[in-house]
Amino acid sequence: MKRTITLGVLLGATLSACDVDEGPLTDAAVRSAVKSAFAEKNVPGQTGMLLAGQSGTFKTDMFDTACLERSGLATVEESAEGVRISPTYVGQQAIVAKTDSGYCVDIGKDPVVSIGEVRLVDGVYEADAAMGVKSSTAWSRCIDTSKRRQTVIVSVNDAREPVVETDAVMFQGDCPHPIPASASRPGGTSPEFEASAPPSRTEVLRLAQAFDNAIASHDPGTALEMVACYNFLEDAPFGACATSEIIGFGSGQKQEANPWLGYGATSFNVFGRPRSDANIPGLYHVPFVDRRSGGQRSVSVQKIDGQWKFVGVIYEEAAGLTSAQIVNNLHERTNQETFRVRIQGEDPQPEPEPVEEPIEVTTAEAAPVEAAPVDVTTPVEEPPVEEAPTEPAPVEEEPTGDEAHAETEAAPAEH
Repeated sequence: MKRTITLGVLLGATLSACDVDEGPLTDAAVRSAVKSAFAEKNVPGQTGMLLAGQSGTFKTDMFDTACLERSGLATVEESAEGVRISPTYVGQQAIVAKTDSGYCVDIGKDPVVSIGEVRLVDGVYEADAAMGVKSSTAWSRCIDTSKRRQTVIVSVNDAREPVVETDAVMFQGDCPHPIPASASRPGGTSPEFEASAPPSRTEVLRLAQAFDNAIASHDPGTALEMVACYNFLEDAPFGACATSEIIGFGSGQKQEANPWLGYGATSFNVFGRPRSDANIPGLYHVPFVDRRSGGQRSVSVQKIDGQWKFVGVIYEEAAGLTSAQIVNNLHERTNQETFRVRIQGEDPQPEPEPVEEPIEVTTAEAAPVEAAPVDVTTPVEEPPVEEAPTEPAPVEEEPTGDEAHAETEAAPAEH
């Protein structure tokens, strides 16, 4: 039975080793065999580890969860089904690839292995191996210590040659190798867009199909190149999106309705003719009718460096992966105004003016309501007849509700 070696981040410690004095293989031969098998399976380059799942919350036992939380990489939830992690906005920046099984997090560059003690046990050799990368990341530094080292089994064939029985590959799962390196969110100021002619409907359809193709083929880097991203979580929002802000999108090619269109359309043929924005030059809205609600929705496009791109917007962090939204309905005045003030660096929700005056007026009006002079508790004495003129004359205002009831009961006091 094969046993898979898992990643071990090298901590710079020298592992003890002892030569094997008995058996057909020398200690050096076992070490050489393990290193050769490792090099064959783990080629140099950026390396990813699979986070299995598609929802943005992943089940895993590979990490020191306290380290993940302490480093701000993920939130942790423990349940009867095991530990699940949800990458934070900071942590998701290292998620750079997607597969049919889940997402791939960048754990560093150039895999390496170090062999410790070699033992001969029941006719086979056991080699203690620590696997890692030359250049690590915050995620690789949080891999659980117990997962960093495992035992490699090496047998001997009839030709007295070593055969590595353990699958000497790090836990990449079905992640591609090499994977793109995690990159920072660059960001910058929004450029001055030319108020040129809007794109044709054909150009928008071509853009939509190319974007969806990139998503379907798990190529978020190419998809990101087709997005004019405004990430308002960053101080310089324009272009401040990493691959992880696109990677959560699903393609419409394997589903009835398109996920990145909010499941509001099954085909790009629903797109209408692009319309110019009334207040932002160079911004164009492409309307379509939502298949479920029947309401009007829209995607928006801008031309940057000669290429039409979808406008993607991030306003706030999500519970799972934070993704740029493509359907922003910027044709609606409220959404359009929010977007406009945000790209200008203004506060979209100014603080309301203080409401102290109404409170003072209410207090002042409540003071004159003094029931003490009426002294309803002692209706026997009638000297207070002089106060009759102070009662409101019921000429034009008919008492209603509780006031009418109160006056009805007070009337016999006049006799």
